[in-house]
Amino acid sequence: MVAALGSLLFVGCRSSKTASTDIVTEATPVTPPTEQVTKPVEKTPVVPETLSVTNTKTTGSKTSSSKKSKVEEVVTTPSYATNVEAMTAKMNLKLESGGKSFNVGGTYRLKRNEVVQINLTYTMIITINLGTLELTPDYILVIDRIHKRYCQVAYSDVSLLAQYGIGFDYIQSIFWGEASSSPASNINWEYANWTSFGEGKFPTKITFTMDSGADTYKATFNLSSLKQSDNWETHTAVSSKFTPMSLESVLTAIMNYTK
Repeated sequence: MVAALGSLLFVGCRSSKTASTDIVTEATPVTPPTEQVTKPVEKTPVVPETLSVTNTKTTGSKTSSSKKSKVEEVVTTPSYATNVEAMTAKMNLKLESGGKSFNVGGTYRLKRNEVVQINLTYTMIITINLGTLELTPDYILVIDRIHKRYCQVAYSDVSLLAQYGIGFDYIQSIFWGEASSSPASNINWEYANWTSFGEGKFPTKITFTMDSGADTYKATFNLSSLKQSDNWETHTAVSSKFTPMSLESVLTAIMNYTK
């Protein structure tokens, strides 16, 4: 389960100073799913299966070889909640690997171009604050609140992120539900259960999978109570009482607590 969290949230949890030259610079913007509406022409166009709504307009007639034909221009209305600058949601995170699974709760917070913040909680008799995952344009911060440990690293110091040139821009596009193609064939994600949010849509189910060859790791975020809000601390201050550790050891401590 440690490998699941490390592989899926960080796309690899071991630190390395060596970056591969196989670089993917930024997330490729996704052309939002559309529902195409056309006016009749000589042949009925094939309408692709779609999710969102588009606006269409017809331009004036054009003359070609003494015959006039209608030229159709499709204007796509983005379906993503790109007007939302900050949000919060309640979260249930299910982690699966090696035929085992477990669930943790928490909060899912985003502030566009500034931070992705995931707070993890675990409920037995009482709810325990396990830790925090915080990603900013400059660093990745993981805090183990149970054992008072933390790790702060640069993206270039996480081997798989460095290998594929993955940085904050790409990662935040995944969490905002706006990412397209994966940088590697063995790393994938799916969006489902879209809900109206802001002026567009937001997926309330995000599933990450990674096939290591030996095992398949899966993390499923189920979100609820989505709100547009920036009334929360966007950057976490680490107490001087916390001990700096390696990324893998911090993740191991958090996950072992839930076994």
